[in-house]
Amino acid sequence: IMDMYLAGMDVDVDYLDTKVTGNPGVDFLREYNIIIETSGHFPVLNMSHETRQWYEDGGRRYIISGQDHIWLLEHGAGDHTYYEGSFEYDILGLIGSQEELYWNTNEYSRLVALEDNFISGDLYDLVQEGNYFLNYAPQYELGHNNYIDGLLLGESAEPIVSVYEGSFGWLEDDDPSSIIMTAGLYNESYGSKIIFFAFNPLAVHAYNSNSDPQYVQVGQSEYGLLQHAVEFMLPELSAELSDENAFIGDTIWVDLDVSMTDDTSYFAFEGTFSGFDEGMEFLGFDTAGTLMGDAGWYYTFNTSDDTSEIYFAATGDEDVVADGTLLTLVFLATDVMEDLHVHLSNAVFNADMLPQVGSGSITVLALNYGDVNFNDNVQAYDASLILQYLMNYIEFDWAQERLADVTLDSTISALDASVILQYIVELVDSLPYDDTQNALVATGNTWMEDMQVHIGQEYQLPVAIEEANNIYSIEGAIEFDPNAIQINDLLWNQSFGNFFIEEESTDGLVRFVVAGINPVGGINELFKMNLEVLNGFTDATSINLINLRLNESSIIDLASSSEISQSVLSAEDEIPYQFTLHNNYPNPFNPETNIQFDIPQELPVKLAIYDLSGKEVNILVQDTFAPGKYKVMWNGKDQYGQPVSAGMYIYRIEAGNFRNTKKLILLK
Repeated sequence: IMDMYLAGMDVDVDYLDTKVTGNPGVDFLREYNIIIETSGHFPVLNMSHETRQWYEDGGRRYIISGQDHIWLLEHGAGDHTYYEGSFEYDILGLIGSQEELYWNTNEYSRLVALEDNFISGDLYDLVQEGNYFLNYAPQYELGHNNYIDGLLLGESAEPIVSVYEGSFGWLEDDDPSSIIMTAGLYNESYGSKIIFFAFNPLAVHAYNSNSDPQYVQVGQSEYGLLQHAVEFMLPELSAELSDENAFIGDTIWVDLDVSMTDDTSYFAFEGTFSGFDEGMEFLGFDTAGTLMGDAGWYYTFNTSDDTSEIYFAATGDEDVVADGTLLTLVFLATDVMEDLHVHLSNAVFNADMLPQVGSGSITVLALNYGDVNFNDNVQAYDASLILQYLMNYIEFDWAQERLADVTLDSTISALDASVILQYIVELVDSLPYDDTQNALVATGNTWMEDMQVHIGQEYQLPVAIEEANNIYSIEGAIEFDPNAIQINDLLWNQSFGNFFIEEESTDGLVRFVVAGINPVGGINELFKMNLEVLNGFTDATSINLINLRLNESSIIDLASSSEISQSVLSAEDEIPYQFTLHNNYPNPFNPETNIQFDIPQELPVKLAIYDLSGKEVNILVQDTFAPGKYKVMWNGKDQYGQPVSAGMYIYRIEAGNFRNTKKLILLK
């Protein structure tokens, strides 16, 4: 129903069903400057105590819309008189009411729109021009009975729509009586404004069988009473305090952002700030670079005796004509808080411009460095989350980003994961880690050789490193042309065997992050790339090591590069430049398969078959070979010439210091 009320209006609305949630409380209400309270069939929740507190803050706009609201306040029907101190008198501006003006709940009531009225004036023009009957017809529109009340207004309230006493059975019947009472009002008190409809505006229509059109559903049209009420209540300005997040000990800057809906300007502002008496210490105001500061305004403030409120006033010779931050409140976070709210009340711009006010939400967390998943423990899992974050597998919120930076370098790196792991195994005493002694500085320069290749062949390209020292973590990526090159895997130096390693391959990019607890140094190679040259390779391409970061050193955009060109020699005649054990073909096989290996220098070579238990099945090659490419056939038999069982086997090559192992499958 509210969506139908507000359709087409440029208003952001949050909905709360109190039959589901119960009374939300005054602190929740203070999140909003405008509240529309509606009631339908048999309302049961009386929130007048809470809404009164909210309303008396000042600067509030309150719309009450719906049948039986008077009945809800009075707990029954009848005529009532109201006195000072009651919600009806102080807030609504009523001195009395006459409940249930109908004669039959299944009939209809006749409404009266008011000429030139700021709420029902447009509806008055519609009725006059179309010679319509203006009916309150909930039975016709919504399928429920007729409930409408008459209102007796005090001096401060003014009518916005009226109703005839009595009811009638058909939409074009004459007015049921000569007695007209107010059915909707507008009132101002406590620096706030209220509009009250003693009926459901959705059930209003204009009808005349001789008019064109015969029927206008007023409640959902441009003439709707609630739409006009909301439009009227929208202020010329909005003043909203910013939401902020912090950790204990942080300084918190809460901005008061002001925006204007029309060509408005102002040269004075006053208001009361509250809600920060627990968990935050008020330090003062900051106007540097704000609208107020740029306009050269002067300001003064005073704090209440219990420090729970700040009374503020400011003015200047120069008008503020733009939207932006008017001023900033500065606090020190002193305690853990979740969703604390800083409020602005009694806000006035110039003499009488009441803004739409929005409270600021403040969250303060305990600063437990390394506890990225907020379980009050620092674990290897936290280090893993950092590596996943660096690989873009997951996202961190503002708090996780702060807690993950255990080295306090204002970045999140694989070294942060390394330091967390060191802390867990007590190599580091505490977090955050103070590296004033430069104990975490790494060195190393990488390079790659150029290669000459053949299409369809597999190669191994090492990433060499010089002067490697104190490496706890590595981040980077391999960049290549996916139409020309396929990188099958990275074979990391065995020195990184106990490191956490994350890799991700996408088209043309292999990203990696590496972190461990013991530093690596004195190595001459980071890893080898197993790659294959594809049919899309033409004359030349390059493979680049990019975005390289050792520990928390500066990121190197292009750390090293290998130029890949096509060899002028045939694949058979070409002397290999590296050791390679190729995949057997075919695989799976029966009865034979071929195994190819390349050696770049003369060495003793052993190539043998093993079962999965590690038992040697057959030695295919054990001899000294000159540099070159060789192919060996295995017929699926053991060293005694007997056929072996079907299944998975391992073939392993040993050539000098080169070792490599692959798997093959024999079928029967």
